Amino acid sequence: MPETKKPRTSHKGQQRRQEILDTARSILVDEGWEAFSMREVATRLGIRHGHLQYYFPTKQDLLVALYDAEVSAYTSGMSSAVARARTRQSAIEGLLDSGIAVAQRPETQLWRIAAALAHRDNEMEAILSRDNQLYRDGLTAAFSDIAPQLSPQRQVVLARFLQVLVDGLSLQLLTDDPSSKEMKSLVRLLRAVTVSVFDEHLTTRSDR
Repeated sequence: MPETKKPRTSHKGQQRRQEILDTARSILVDEGWEAFSMREVATRLGIRHGHLQYYFPTKQDLLVALYDAEVSAYTSGMSSAVARARTRQSAIEGLLDSGIAVAQRPETQLWRIAAALAHRDNEMEAILSRDNQLYRDGLTAAFSDIAPQLSPQRQVVLARFLQVLVDGLSLQLLTDDPSSKEMKSLVRLLRAVTVSVFDEHLTTRSDR
């Protein structure tokens, strides 16, 4: 039987899809929501609008894929941090550090845009809600690996606690320089408090 070959366009199609996502991300992060449209993405890439719609039929499809890719990058970072850790404390520190690293990335602007639009745009509200849940699920899975003895409910609570810390830090970084002495001190304090709180919960608290 002759060898079955993949379509010649398969790899090129994946490449083009990634180029579209990269271009859409760049527009949103660098220029904001007002500059973003399907036609603008196509123009930047030098392709026809219909060609773009072959990969992403609607603006909603493109945004869902873009935000899902960002969440996937975040949760992959968390999983890697836990996998590298040799102790429970280092795993918790790794989770927080991965969240801090996320909060300092320029792509955080995507979530600010989503939050600003969610109250008046049902589609963006749905994307934000969906991806917040995906992020929370990733954190919960990480705590399941760190402390499988805890109930799923307790793991969710701890995941939401860490999410609140990272979200709050993201707001601070809107106006503060992450390399400033004050922000460095704040990060050190967050790390110390987080390890202490989580250690207490993971070693002495019963699931009630």
